[in-house]
Amino acid sequence: MTRPDKGVGSAVSRTAQAATHGSVGVAELTHAEVRDRLSDLLDGGLSESDRRGVEGHLAACRDCSAYRATLNATVDATARLPRPVAPRGSRAKILEQVRRHKDSENGK
Repeated sequence: MTRPDKGVGSAVSRTAQAATHGSVGVAELTHAEVRDRLSDLLDGGLSESDRRGVEGHLAACRDCSAYRATLNATVDATARLPRPVAPRGSRAKILEQVRRHKDSENGK
């Protein structure tokens, strides 16, 4: 089990700290910010700059990389689960409930 902010001061773990890399000022991402963006990274939903920031953090952070691996394994395992099948007749029951609800809203 990994500790989310192991080795990171509490003030740093709550907010992004400004740091300079070479001559360009870059806001470093906290562990929590990276982990919050992992699903979007896996889904391809990050901007190019956000993707680079998250991947840069992952390249340097063993704990967040382990978290990503766990998320990947969870997504893969979930995808292999059998799809649930609704009980027979449930569609008709749901549609009837919707009709009744709609009629009650219209004062019928």
